[in-house]
Amino acid sequence: MRFLFVLLSVVLLSQVIIYQSSNQAATTSDFEVLADYVIEQDWDVHSFNVTMKLNGEKSEILSLKKVLNNEIKVKHPHKGGVYDETLYTVEVSHNTMQLVYRISGEQWSERIYAEVLDRFDELSLNQFFENGKVYSCFQSYLSGIIDSNLLLNDIKDDFQLELKNKMIEEQLSVFSGYTNQIEEYVPLEDEKMNIQLAIREEDHGKNTITIGTPILLIEY
Repeated sequence: MRFLFVLLSVVLLSQVIIYQSSNQAATTSDFEVLADYVIEQDWDVHSFNVTMKLNGEKSEILSLKKVLNNEIKVKHPHKGGVYDETLYTVEVSHNTMQLVYRISGEQWSERIYAEVLDRFDELSLNQFFENGKVYSCFQSYLSGIIDSNLLLNDIKDDFQLELKNKMIEEQLSVFSGYTNQIEEYVPLEDEKMNIQLAIREEDHGKNTITIGTPILLIEY
């Protein structure tokens, strides 16, 4: 299975506008809310992904890309190879480009969490936090048979989550909702959505849970 983290909603593909806070502290706190929760729950994380996207004039985007490329090379990360970084551009229109920075890994712990936050401080990412979009996602294995309804209820209680949409298929449940604990949100007509959860119940007992903010799209 392949997981893509893109600006699309599982339920409403037409909603692509993200309402954001205007400072780095608020945006990073969204990531920290999710990261803290995963650690507190002691989930067996086998994939994490933080993706940042910034649109701007081509000259400005290419200039920032050059700065970040140099910083990534000089300020050598990858302590023990716990995460990977990618940086690339996408042409949006004749005069507009999108710069995408992604940090991802196959483990998660308090040590890796601290290293990721340090990395955010080391690099020139302020424009992403102030004017771009930031997506966080964690995927975990849960051993044994799980009841998706019970797990959903626990998460709803923990986040004080208002459930907005759900998609139920055989062995797969996807839920979308809104919580005041996260700043960013996607407008859904007259409502808001800023967290998604996918639970896949595997036959071999190694169930998968994916949680993301503000949105995630999963391809199987």
